[in-house]
Formats: sequence, C-alpha cells, structure tokens
Amino acid sequence: MRCRWTPTPRSPLTTCSASGPNARARLVSACGAYRTFALDHPEHYQLMFDHKRVIAMSPQAYARAELAFAELVTRVQDAQGAEILARGVAVDIAQQIWSALHGAVSFELNGISFSDDSESVYNDIVQTMLRGLSD
Repeated sequence: MRCRWTPTPRSPLTTCSASGPNARARLVSACGAYRTFALDHPEHYQLMFDHKRVIAMSPQAYARAELAFAELVTRVQDAQGAEILARGVAVDIAQQIWSALHGAVSFELNGISFSDDSESVYNDIVQTMLRGLSD
C-alpha cells in the first residue's frame, strides 16, 4: 500500500525566510535555513526525499516543493543581479546549490562525517559554493 503525503499550507520548509541586508546575506541565510529545517525536522526532511520508496507525492506536495525551490531560484536571481553570482540559468545554479546542500545535510543526518564540527563544515561548503559560482 502506498500512502499520500500532503504537506500543510505552512509546511516548515516553505515558511523559512531568508533575511539579511543584501543579496549575498539572504542567500547565505536561505542555505542556513535549509540545514536548520533538516536538523529541526529530520523525519519530515527524510520523508520529503525518501518518499518514493514509501508514498506517492500528492499534487499539493509537488506544488509545495516547487514553491520552496522557487524561493532558492529567487535568492540566486537576486545574487546574480547584485553581481555576487555569475550569470547563467538561475534554475540550474539553484539546482547545483540545492544538490550540494542536500548532500551535506544528508550526511549529517545519517551521522556520516569525519569532522568534529558539522556546522562549520556546512558553512564552509556554502562559502566555497558561492566563491565557485561567482566566476
């Protein structure tokens, strides 16, 4: 039997806000909010990404996922407009950022780390990504 996951209208990931005085700070804030959400809601986070093994994604859940990703695309576009990130297809750049963040968070949630300071490693990943995407 497959269940259907339908998030509430105020699902935690779609209500995370990115704050800061400039586009770079808002993008860094959004990246931090992603990790915070995952650590604060590990079961919800894992369900979101491992759902295909257990449940079917409802149209409402898919729409929520699109909204959350659209927020990241907006942060990327803002950073491109401020010349913090290089020009390019914002959706593709957002996908690269999300993929890196997801990998780091997934390792952390599963206890896979050789570092004693996962938070510093995560923050360094964000800064390294931004430097690399600024070319």
